Amino acid sequence: MVYEVVGWFGAALGLAAYGLAARGRWPATGWRNAVANIVAGSCLLVNGLHHSALPSVGLNVVWTLIGIGTLLRARGLPQRAAGTVVGAPLDADE
Repeated sequence: MVYEVVGWFGAALGLAAYGLAARGRWPATGWRNAVANIVAGSCLLVNGLHHSALPSVGLNVVWTLIGIGTLLRARGLPQRAAGTVVGAPLDADE
């Protein structure tokens, strides 16, 4: 029963955060939206683990990680510049 409540809470919170961001009430890259998505994804992750729903678990791990990344950016921590390529450049002659 506890896992069901946690799962439904996560689903409701995730939908609420999406609705608030889509309507412009919360900035999609703001800290409130990030925290809501971290909590929602984590709640759904716990529920998915309990039910052995591995596709749901995988999705919610990614969702939670995206929320963490958004929260870090919202807090102003330095990030890699957009378009930066990681690794050695490709040589056209090879």
